[in-house]
Amino acid sequence: MLRSTEGSLLDFCVTQRDRFDEAAWGPDVCGNREQLGAAALFLSTVDWYGHREALRRVAVKLVPEWTDRLAVLARSHDFDLARFSHLLRHRLDHAPAPA
Repeated sequence: MLRSTEGSLLDFCVTQRDRFDEAAWGPDVCGNREQLGAAALFLSTVDWYGHREALRRVAVKLVPEWTDRLAVLARSHDFDLARFSHLLRHRLDHAPAPA
């Protein structure tokens, strides 16, 4: 994943955690439908982010053919799940409290 794409996606996910808007999860977020779908699908599987059911719906809309194959989706679209998880958790830990 390009670092600029990764940065946009991380910023978006930080904002969405506290002000989640299912309709905002469109391909224009980072310019790559599959990578956004991978992020939504991944986040739907973790307990530290929240919005699990809504994120699963987002993933089904974005990448319906991949919803049972996250690892394959991530590999085929250059999405490093471990790196994304680490960077997002770090940003969330250091994000200002929501207003």
